[in-house]
Amino acid sequence: MGDIKIKKLDGAECICLLVHGMNNSTEALSPLSEHLQKMLKAHMLIVQLSGHEQKVLMAGKIKRNFWEEDLVQAYEQIEEFQYEHIFEERLPVYFFGYSLGGLLQLLLQMEHPDLKVDKQIFFAPACFLRTNIVRLDSLPQILDSLPIPSLAPDRVRNTYFVPFQFYRFLFESVKEFELRTDEIPNTPTLVFCNPEDEAISIKKAHSFIDQPHLSNWKLEQVHAVGKTKRKKWQHLIIDPETMGDSEWDRMMKLILDFLGQNQLPSE
Repeated sequence: MGDIKIKKLDGAECICLLVHGMNNSTEALSPLSEHLQKMLKAHMLIVQLSGHEQKVLMAGKIKRNFWEEDLVQAYEQIEEFQYEHIFEERLPVYFFGYSLGGLLQLLLQMEHPDLKVDKQIFFAPACFLRTNIVRLDSLPQILDSLPIPSLAPDRVRNTYFVPFQFYRFLFESVKEFELRTDEIPNTPTLVFCNPEDEAISIKKAHSFIDQPHLSNWKLEQVHAVGKTKRKKWQHLIIDPETMGDSEWDRMMKLILDFLGQNQLPSE
């Protein structure tokens, strides 16, 4: 099973839960988690999804439901935090999901409509995969153990190759999401997408969020203009190096505004 990295903070005013994407290391979320803990005065929980604790991802060792169970365990940990504050006001819970992490959160909300999360923020959520990516699901199952090279930079990826079976799990999750979109709760949700993202369709995101029953959802465009911007592959990476300092700061301000914070904390 996966793991949960916990960073407690004395005098915390909220709880932040972060979940990474396919073949990401938890270090990929470090720039975001460090900023959030400082900005929000938060307890931080960073989920390491099952199969990602190893540097070699093996087909056949992981089942799709393991990833959702990883999130369930994280929410159970959050309830333990809340119990520690039983004689105080309940701490608000904010979810942050990158790519696959955002999709898993939505599937969990379908199964658990009473999930206690106050607001959620998704970065390039995998529920909006481009059609040309989804078509890969038509490949025969005999290829599930085939290692697929990772195109992500070293600083964010877990390993150089991912078994196609992991992508099969992703496609199955997207299908389930698309069949049950009417069950998605109207939790206040902020979605960040890069319109140049080769994997995520901002058009699909727009169409989905425009549904009347999702009036608390909002979409924001962000761009990769930093010094490590990749010329060909644009799947959103959430760090200042890729986004550029000004775009990163703009995104942080949008997050603060969405969460009801008035200003950046002083240094």
